[in-house]
Amino acid sequence: LCAIGDCFDSCPGGLAQCGGSCVDLSSDEQNCGGCFIPCSFNQQCENFSCVGGGCDLSCGLCQIVELPSSTFVSISGNTQNAGDGLTSSCAGGPGAPEIGHHFIAPVSGTYFVDTFGSSFDTVLSVLSGCGEFTCNDDAGTTESQVTVDLVAGQEVFFVVDGFSEGTLGQYALNVFT
Repeated sequence: LCAIGDCFDSCPGGLAQCGGSCVDLSSDEQNCGGCFIPCSFNQQCENFSCVGGGCDLSCGLCQIVELPSSTFVSISGNTQNAGDGLTSSCAGGPGAPEIGHHFIAPVSGTYFVDTFGSSFDTVLSVLSGCGEFTCNDDAGTTESQVTVDLVAGQEVFFVVDGFSEGTLGQYALNVFT
């Protein structure tokens, strides 16, 4: 484990191990209060909590993650400290935080997007511009799946939301063509 330019057998005092790195959970904006719990847009991590900020990004999204422009993407995240600035047409009511994932299609084709492997009841919507292109709540389970045709260079947001107020947690987002 390495921190502050030195390597150790364990993290030095006051730091926690998160994914092979030593971080300060009281002030690290990507690991605020726990490993892999990022603060929302314009928020700072102070005393183990995300503070400040607001939902002033495009389309009402409070937090945006940039995805690689690839025909296969698989990431995980956590909506615990995300804001709630968007309500999807198929669910995702007020009080359910969401995270938008900016994606640029590398090739034209049909893209399959899902939240399989998530720990809570997800809603998945796709925004093109700021309009909702498609939305799904529950693809046979509490996880969600959409299929969308994109042209090379088209920009969209894949939005992972919770089904209802207080529905949040660890999620998986998978994109493939």
